[in-house]
Order: sequence, then structure tokens, then C-alpha cells
Amino acid sequence: MLRPSTVGPLFALALLAGCTAPADRDPTGPDDVSSASATLAASNTWTMRRSLSPWRSQHALAAVGGKLYAIGGFRRVSSIARVDAYDIATNTWSEAASLPSARYGIVASMLNGKIYVAGGRSAGGMPTRTLFVFDPATNTWSRKADLPQATCGRPTQGVISGKLYVYVGCYASQVSGGVFFRYDPATNGWTRRPAPPVDHVGGMGEAVGGRFYLVSGFSQSSHPNGGRLDAYDPATNAWTVRAPISTIPSNSAAAALGGKLYLAGGHHIEFETDTLMAYDPMMNKWTARASLPTPVEYGAAVGVNGRLYYLAGIEYMQSPCCFFGPSRLWAYTP
Repeated sequence: MLRPSTVGPLFALALLAGCTAPADRDPTGPDDVSSASATLAASNTWTMRRSLSPWRSQHALAAVGGKLYAIGGFRRVSSIARVDAYDIATNTWSEAASLPSARYGIVASMLNGKIYVAGGRSAGGMPTRTLFVFDPATNTWSRKADLPQATCGRPTQGVISGKLYVYVGCYASQVSGGVFFRYDPATNGWTRRPAPPVDHVGGMGEAVGGRFYLVSGFSQSSHPNGGRLDAYDPATNAWTVRAPISTIPSNSAAAALGGKLYLAGGHHIEFETDTLMAYDPMMNKWTARASLPTPVEYGAAVGVNGRLYYLAGIEYMQSPCCFFGPSRLWAYTP
């Protein structure tokens, strides 16, 4: 299957030539309408919520003030700047202010009531260093100090004690090597922190309980560090090795919820996977939880109000160039 992260500008045109593209659907009128009153759910179960049109993948998802924000992503053959807001209480989507520039391969973090999006790839597939900040109160974006290093893959972000931590999985020159930075909103400045002991290729992670967790993607056969979990403690400014994950998907969505790190979906060996894994830092243990409704990768997840929300990307055997359905939204109750 073709992966959007590998689609360059010329190859993208070739993909487009083989697609018949209908008009985008209204983002406020998705295909399926789930009950907005479905507030009760059994534990360890998924429920479908209202889907989002137009479809996208490699987008970011963040939660602020009772709303989820789907940010940017990959649409057909290029990145998009579009942002849509989902109201959890009413189960409805509406369009919000777009990113200043189109981005895909991004993640988002909520810090002091605002949403931070670092790096990602431009519409032409080029690595970027930008830091965009969204203020839901004014529905506006601003640009802050650029990352010291461009992100060539999907970065990993997390917030600890009012500061943003960003792991860059490789250098802008495409040379493998992990770099770790901390951003302070008070000074609008970046500081380089110690890199993890190994390069987390296809890495995923989040901040949980005051530590930054980073999992290596890909399998042991394709990368010697596949499945490895490292944790960074700002108090000691050092990394420690934690329990590895047994199921090793890349392109998963990471989110923190209830003091645990969750990894949802991803690409395992050849195809998308429906796995949901939860890591408990207190027990240093991974546990398999209820599978996603369908195998999917390049989605995004966020934990809020006791639930994990997952906005789908590429579903099983779906072509990233020619899929025109909505991005489905599911809610997981632990």
C-alpha cells in the first residue's frame, strides 16, 4: 500500500491522475450521525461518534474546552491547512480557523489553554521547523519561535510542567538521528535536552505523570530498537529504559489518559492494525485493550474527560489518494 509520507510532489501527480475526485463533502454534514446522548458506555468498549468530512490522514488532534480540534493532515495528494472543531456535548463538527500553512505528519499538544503544533511536512512534502499556536478563545493562529531542527518524520510531543517537549526522529537532511527539545512559552525559546539512548525510528509517545515516554516503531526485523520504550524525567534530565511493547506498530496514535499511555492502531508488518495497547507507568506493564472497530493507521488520538478519542486516518486496504469518505471518530471508555 502507498503511504502518504512517501508521496513526493511528482509521484503525487501520478497518483492524482488515477483518481476520480468528487467534490469535498460539507464538514458539518458527515455521513453517519451517532447519538449525542450516548454518554454512558460499558468499560473497555468503543462507540462511534459523528464522522468528519472531508477525509484526511496524518492529522493532529487536540482537546480544549470541551472540544476536539482536527488539525491539518494529508488529503488526496497533498497536505491541508484545514481545522475542524468537534463539540463533545452536542456531537457536532464545525470549521475553525485554518493553519497559517498546510501541514501533515503532525501532532498537537494543549498548553495553557492553547494548542501547539510543531514541525510537520509542507504541501510539497518538505520538512518544516514552524511552531504554530492556536487560541480557541479568539479562533486565531500565531507563529512562535521555530524549532532549532526541522522534523522529517512525524514528531512526538508532550507537555510537562508548563513546557512543551518535542522529539524529532531524524534530521532534516534525512540522516537518522534523534533530537530532543524543550520549548518555554514564557521566553518563546527552545532548549536542547539529552537525546534518548537510541534513535526511535517511527517513534510514538506522550507525556504521562510528569515524564515523557517514547516508543520505537517498526519491528525488530526492520529496526533493532523496535518496540523499545524510553522515559525522560525532567527532574533528573535523564532517560531510563522501561518495559518494551510486544506488539510493535508504527504510525500509531499516542495519547495520555488516566495516568496511562495509549497507542491506538498503526501499521504492523504489512497492513493496518486494530490494536489498542495501554502502558501503566506505575506497574511498568503493557496491556492489550479492546480493539479498534477496524484496522487503521495515520490517525490521531487524545484523552479527555475520561475517554480516549480516535479520529481515523487510513483504514484497512484503503488508498490514500482515492478515498473520499469521512474520517470516522470513535470514543473509547477504559
